[in-house]
Amino acid sequence: MSMSIPLDTATLGAVLGSAVLAFAMLLAQALPQAPRALTWWAAAFSAQTAAFGSLLLAPVAGDALLVWMAEALQAGSGLLIVAGVWRFLGGTIDRRAVVAGVVAALLWPAASVGLHGEEPLSEPVLFGLLGVPQVVAGVAFLLARDGRREVAHRVAGILFIVSGMHGLAAPVLQDWESLLPWLYVSHQVLSILLAVALLVVVLRRLQTLAEAETARANRTQAQFLDAVESINDAFSLFDASDRLVLSNRRYRETMARFGITVVPGMTFQELVERSADSGMISDSLGRRDAWIAERLRAHAAAGGQMEQRLADGSVVMLREYVTSEGGRVSVRSDITESKRAEQALQDSQERFKDLAEAASDWFWETDGDLRFTFVSPRVRSVMGVEVTHFLGRTLLDLADAAPDAAATRRRLERLHDRQPFRDLDLAQTLPDGRVKHLRISGRPVSDKLGRFLGFRGTATDVSAEVDARAAAQWAQHQLMDAINCISDGFALWGPDDRLVLFNENYRILFGPAAAKVRPGMSFDELLALQLESGNVPLAPSDRDTWIAARRENHGRGSSGMEMMLRDGRWLLVSEHRTPDGYVASVYTDATVLKRREQEVAQQGARLGTILDNMPQGIAVFDAETRLVDHNRLFRRMLGLPLDLARPGAAYADIIRHLAETGTFGACDIDGCVAEKVEALRLLSRDRAEWTMPDGTVLEVRRAAMPDGGALTTYIDITSRKRNEIILREAKEAAERGNRAKAAFLANVSHELRTPLNAIIGFSEAISSELFGPIANPTYKEYIKDIFDSGTHLLNLINDILDMSKAEAGRIDLDEEPVDIAAAIDQSVRMVRKRAEGARVALQVEVPEALPLLRGDERRIKQILLNLMSNAIKFTDIGGRVEVSAELRPDGRLALRVADTGIGMTAEDLDKAMEPFGQVDSRLARRYEGTGLGLPLTKALVVQHGGDLEAESAPGVGTAITALFPADRVLHAALPAETLPAR
Repeated sequence: MSMSIPLDTATLGAVLGSAVLAFAMLLAQALPQAPRALTWWAAAFSAQTAAFGSLLLAPVAGDALLVWMAEALQAGSGLLIVAGVWRFLGGTIDRRAVVAGVVAALLWPAASVGLHGEEPLSEPVLFGLLGVPQVVAGVAFLLARDGRREVAHRVAGILFIVSGMHGLAAPVLQDWESLLPWLYVSHQVLSILLAVALLVVVLRRLQTLAEAETARANRTQAQFLDAVESINDAFSLFDASDRLVLSNRRYRETMARFGITVVPGMTFQELVERSADSGMISDSLGRRDAWIAERLRAHAAAGGQMEQRLADGSVVMLREYVTSEGGRVSVRSDITESKRAEQALQDSQERFKDLAEAASDWFWETDGDLRFTFVSPRVRSVMGVEVTHFLGRTLLDLADAAPDAAATRRRLERLHDRQPFRDLDLAQTLPDGRVKHLRISGRPVSDKLGRFLGFRGTATDVSAEVDARAAAQWAQHQLMDAINCISDGFALWGPDDRLVLFNENYRILFGPAAAKVRPGMSFDELLALQLESGNVPLAPSDRDTWIAARRENHGRGSSGMEMMLRDGRWLLVSEHRTPDGYVASVYTDATVLKRREQEVAQQGARLGTILDNMPQGIAVFDAETRLVDHNRLFRRMLGLPLDLARPGAAYADIIRHLAETGTFGACDIDGCVAEKVEALRLLSRDRAEWTMPDGTVLEVRRAAMPDGGALTTYIDITSRKRNEIILREAKEAAERGNRAKAAFLANVSHELRTPLNAIIGFSEAISSELFGPIANPTYKEYIKDIFDSGTHLLNLINDILDMSKAEAGRIDLDEEPVDIAAAIDQSVRMVRKRAEGARVALQVEVPEALPLLRGDERRIKQILLNLMSNAIKFTDIGGRVEVSAELRPDGRLALRVADTGIGMTAEDLDKAMEPFGQVDSRLARRYEGTGLGLPLTKALVVQHGGDLEAESAPGVGTAITALFPADRVLHAALPAETLPAR
């Protein structure tokens, strides 16, 4: 019977082999003057140990990440081996080489993904590549100058090459399952041999160094003292009287760190007391005398060792020996790192204990009769039963508690063959009725004589996995029901491109040939059937092209394709490949979507035509201020080259081009670009004006887009800007003319009033016959005409001056509370004689409780007189003029003058409101006047903050209402009953 070794045992052996290498290197490193290459080799074989450990745990944990971690550790191990050989042969390694090695080790798992395939846990092919650096290391040993003279070098080189060839052959041989464990065993043997060879090489070199050191020590005492000075431990020698004879530099430096100066001849007690006084020893703090006494007793006894913790946190191991002459040798070794490593080991053990407690597995052992002798306490938390539930029972007894007892017992009968078993699933009905599903693995245990002692293994509660599998099967059944209910056609193809399942809507797609669709048909067969059914309208010349396109899309397994049927419908074929190689095809009726796409395309083309023919440039930028789209006028207005008018062009590049061509005048280009890009990003200014180099003025407006971008428009406002300049110049000219007119009127009024006052005064004196009677009555009529004409001319001049002031906004109001009723009464009395002369009835309606009005009483009377004079003048004989006042509901005070005169059209009314406007402009007009009455009245009302409303109709009459604002009404009250006409 051929001997076989379980894979996990072989892997564990490989772990132990690598661990032996690492341990051997560490032990050798502890030797005095050990080569530094041992550090690299210790790290290399430690990484190799961790790699095999990860590989050992990966199948148990089911985590591909552990395999990839093992890959990285193996890569690092190879690089460290080469580095150690290079150091051992006298080479140097700089920081860049270290960084490059670390990066290569970290990137190695990413490169290994493509080589592992889909099952990284079963195909660790890259482990063999460790052989490359081992072969390189072996060749380096053989070709080294020292290697030609040293047998140990040649043996180590040959072992390195053999181990490397073994590693290179491992990926080829690992396919033979029977050889795979022996690969790990042979790796273990080679590792041990290589460790021995390297130790011999190192020891041989150390031996050579020791012999040379001994020869030098024998030649001179000074060299001995140098050797004492060079050791890393603090060394001191006391004579039989306990006085210091010799100390090395490390001892003196240690004491000097705490302010203690060491001088030969000092007594040991003196040094101890100074150590206590300086606080050097942590144990002496707070107990100086007691510690000194303890230290002196220990020193007298000598021959032992003790740990001392210094005040700076370091830990030293103190060893004292008695010399043949009765003196004392004291050696202090810094074991700070060792203590830290010891603490780290303790922490690691605690961590391992915690992980074991946290694991989902529990451990068991049986005797030779397969009876449980040990069950880990973890079973309580995993299974919910006590350890005693299993103790005393056999593995075969587990079948009695299984729901399928007979089948379970047949699987357990294989244990009598005493062969390792793995992942044996069985169910257990617990005493409380719960059913737990277990997955047990075990291996036989034998004593040194090969006698079978039983099994040892692990058990895992996989109830959740079993339940999940049942749920998945139920979900698959539900999925099939759901697939048959969906309105789209659905088909699933296997990895061999044959139809696995489909729904009825997929079968309907084949029209008359639907009955021929069945599972197992190939994809090509169904394509041919679909064409034969005539459901896809294609010309015979287009069929090969269509079939090739369908095959290509189906082969990709992650694409969509549109297909038109004979009845005019459109189908969207979406195909997706699953991780296990299946392809799911969904056939969706996209007729409505296709028509909508055509409509959108038409609308898009129409919108593009509209944008290109708009009288303004338009551009859209995204949130990163890159050009998304624009119309043709945008590029033409800005004069952009073609590369800056393409989608994706940066707004900053466009602004830089404009700045360089002088659009923004003389400015710092970088600052200008930053400012305008920020303005677009934040939309801090939604309007700007740019003057292009050719003089064109563009109005630039910005608006935010929903996606965070911006819409910019560019309008040519050159003509408007020119018109604005013309209008501004015209306005300034008009203002200058108004000022000149006002000055002219002021001068003319002054010049005219002086003679007019003389004319009016003398005519009035003559008319009253102040200096004697006038004999001729005709002269009296002439004098009266002269007086009336002068008075009319003076009033005309006053109106012109008032109108000029109103236009210049220089009418000053002497505001005071005004009794509107009294003002109306006084104004009516002033025009009553004129009304009687024109035979026009004058009626007044004023409420008794009319409130006061804050305003200029003279100007208010002027308003009333102007309105009443106009009304009387334009009212025919027998007509009527009504004067009224009221407080409106909104609080405004209204003065209204209405007549039954000739009236005006709306056009004539607008003309009458203009200065010097005459409805009848003929020289032989019927009604005299300058046309200043209504404009002046409106100006006076507006000066009070009010408004003038006019209503008129030809042949009906005119009503003018002066409205004063509510804030000018004092002690406002609701309108009372109107008074009878006065």
